[in-house]
Formats: sequence, structure tokens, C-alpha cells
Amino acid sequence: MNSSEDRYSKFALVKEMLETPGIVAAFNPGQVAEAAAEIAATGRLLMTGEGSSRIFPAK
Repeated sequence: MNSSEDRYSKFALVKEMLETPGIVAAFNPGQVAEAAAEIAATGRLLMTGEGSSRIFPAK
């Protein structure tokens, strides 16, 4: 994916995906210590999400 190509750069989703490395690099694990402790005490975590294939259909 090339952010300088119109076919990609016009989608906010692509811009957000390209911001991910900076967000991960700035992540402070201390900010989620309380939530992590609650998850550890529960013993499980269910995460759901929607993939980018909703905009770019998978082949």
C-alpha cells in the first residue's frame, strides 16, 4: 500500500492504518495496568472487531 497513490490515500481507513506504527511506539503499558489486572483475575478476554475487507473486498 502506497499512501501517495490516490486509490489508497482517499480512504481514512488507510490513513489510520498507516498511523499504527507511531501509536504502538508511543504505547505506555503502565496506563493499562489496572485493566490488565482485572483481565488476569477473570482469566479470559473476548475481543471482536471489523476488518478492512469491508471496504476492500477480499479476493
